[in-house]
Amino acid sequence: MDSRVRLLRAVDEVLAEVGPAALSLRAVARRAGVSHNLPGVLFGDKRGLLTAYAAEGLRELGRAMAEAEADACPGPDALAATGRAYVRFALASPERFALMFRQDQLRADDPDYLDACREGFAPLARVMRRAVGSDPAIGRDVGTAAWAMVHGLAMLQIGGHLPARTGGVEPEALTARITALFAQRMAGS
Repeated sequence: MDSRVRLLRAVDEVLAEVGPAALSLRAVARRAGVSHNLPGVLFGDKRGLLTAYAAEGLRELGRAMAEAEADACPGPDALAATGRAYVRFALASPERFALMFRQDQLRADDPDYLDACREGFAPLARVMRRAVGSDPAIGRDVGTAAWAMVHGLAMLQIGGHLPARTGGVEPEALTARITALFAQRMAGS
């Protein structure tokens, strides 16, 4: 495994232990078993390292949603499946997920990060275009609503807010019901 990959994997562990504010290049290098200078050489600084880490997370999110889309029937099922994959991804790695959207801690104008954003959201955009047709304005607005819904579901579940307000319904079941309802409404409009 090359050093870049080792460093990005080490970010997972250090981030889970100390959070993004306390994460240091030295701690990541130590965890990866590389020279303490290497993160700076490869990524420039902490913000560069976190940006690369977030970009990889966005690509993984895109792959997870694309897999879910490919396994589902076209139409509302694909839309619901990509939404569920989004929430599952968030719940599997909440620290990474939160960081992926913390532009105050990233280089949001980094070309690789911007490419990763496009790649990461391509499956959701694709199923939204199929659900709402060819009008780009409607597709953009409905796509934003779909993203806000699944992102909000993910954040509420990560924060532990949903079980108390949903009669104890399991997060996966709740996500399945809500995404299916949204997809059905989209198909009927």
